[in-house]
Formats: sequence, structure tokens, C-alpha cells
Amino acid sequence: MLAFEKLLIHRFKMPLKHPFSNNITTIEEKDILIIELIDAYGIRGYGGESVAFASPWYTEETTDTVQYMIEHHLWPLIKHQQMKHPSELQLQQVRRNHMAKAAIEGAVWDLFAKRQKSRCITQ
Repeated sequence: MLAFEKLLIHRFKMPLKHPFSNNITTIEEKDILIIELIDAYGIRGYGGESVAFASPWYTEETTDTVQYMIEHHLWPLIKHQQMKHPSELQLQQVRRNHMAKAAIEGAVWDLFAKRQKSRCITQ
């Protein structure tokens, strides 16, 4: 049974090798969130990287809103869920917030794969 004991959110800034610009902004560094889920056995699931930017020039989600949604809405929703498979993860109660949900789902799948001693990606 897959259950979660702890959530860690790692946040850092990564300078881009080549800044890019559009008609709204120039991006020189990327604000990064890495989501880490830990189960009762101490197995850690990573891979939940949020792809949101620091400001809402691309979508309505930002790194701040993704972190807030995970800490205050998604984590309380999943921390008591138990499942046999990641496809049973229940996030439908939270509307939209696709980047926040994807970050959680990535960490859940990584944790599941590690418990199965396999990889998330197969050939």
C-alpha cells in the first residue's frame, strides 16, 4: 500500500545558460520547485518538478502559487490517502492548478516505481 509520511519542497534558482526573451519579459534564471514525498519506509519519491515560472507571464500558475497550492491544499488532501497504484491518486477536489498537480503526481509515480524496484519510464 502506498502512503505518504512527509512532503518536502526544495526551492532554488537556476541561472539559464542562455537567457531568453519574448515581448513581455526576459528570463535569466528559472525558479525551481522539486517535490519530494517520503513514505513510512523512508523511500523518497522525486521527479515532481514544477514547470511554473516566477511570474504569470506564461500561465496563471507561478512558483509561489504552485508551492502554496501544494502546501495548503494538495498535501492535506493526499497525506492520508492510501493507494495500491498512483492511478488511484485523488486530486479532483482541487480545480485547475495543473502544474501543482503534475508536480505531486511525478513524485508519487517516482516513489511507486522505487517501491516496485523499477523505473517510471520503460522502453
